[in-house]
Amino acid sequence: MNNPQFATLQRIVSQEPLHPTQNIPIEVKMEQSPMIVSTDLETLCRKKTLEDICEYLMDQDIECGLFNQLIQNEYINPDELSQNYKKKRTLKYALQIINGIDPNCPQVESLGKISECVIQLFQEDSKSEILKPLPSLIGLTGMITLFYQYVSKKVQTQAMWDWLDLLLPALSQLPYLKTSRSCSEEAIDILSETEIPDNLTNPEEFLMRITSIHQIIARYPVIATLEHIKTQLEKYHQSLNPSLVQQLIYQYYAEPVKLPVGIYDNKIDDLSLTNKVNKKKNEKVNKPIRQP
Repeated sequence: MNNPQFATLQRIVSQEPLHPTQNIPIEVKMEQSPMIVSTDLETLCRKKTLEDICEYLMDQDIECGLFNQLIQNEYINPDELSQNYKKKRTLKYALQIINGIDPNCPQVESLGKISECVIQLFQEDSKSEILKPLPSLIGLTGMITLFYQYVSKKVQTQAMWDWLDLLLPALSQLPYLKTSRSCSEEAIDILSETEIPDNLTNPEEFLMRITSIHQIIARYPVIATLEHIKTQLEKYHQSLNPSLVQQLIYQYYAEPVKLPVGIYDNKIDDLSLTNKVNKKKNEKVNKPIRQP
């Protein structure tokens, strides 16, 4: 395939054969002059091409610092990135946070950052059925975490109200948020009126005795809910369009391979082709040796 973009990509990656599932080692060095790029990037000065390369590297989980270098040297303006690339960057940040959370002891601050990312994604893609329930689920998970912290006397009542306004805003029009906030408000009211023993050793058992909180925890167990949120975010990532570079690579490997005439028949499948080739090999190997 004579494609200049693909040929250029091959120049900046290793000389090994490319494959869509391979991680490609890449090393990029920027010169000091703001208008000079190293040899590897001399033919990639167009912003769109640079962006496509960065998007591909991110899709392949290749960390090389290229994007940050291009931003610092003003080769790319983050405000001018494509909508698809912006979504991927926001999504990657959210996944990095959720992958770093200890499900047995999640930090509400981390859940708040994930919620902010997901709300931003949903505002840009309000028709996504995958994202639709996630802000509410993240908010409820954060509130359940606070309930545990409250009975363990790690936070005060006011902290729960403050986080409620951040995780499940009263004026938000996001799906399911109003119902989740109403349940959380009721739980906070009951907790604030409940006497917490000083020598409490089992916060979960204590919370499960309170009917309204028991219903929330039983329906949205923290560990299972966090895993579900992570799975849905990964599923949404798979639904986004691949980078242009990835499409070029797929197109390159999708080109048919020319086989010797007489072996390949358009009417047979690959398995039949393999059987024919193997049969010819076996016939050659098993051919009787002529005696002198």
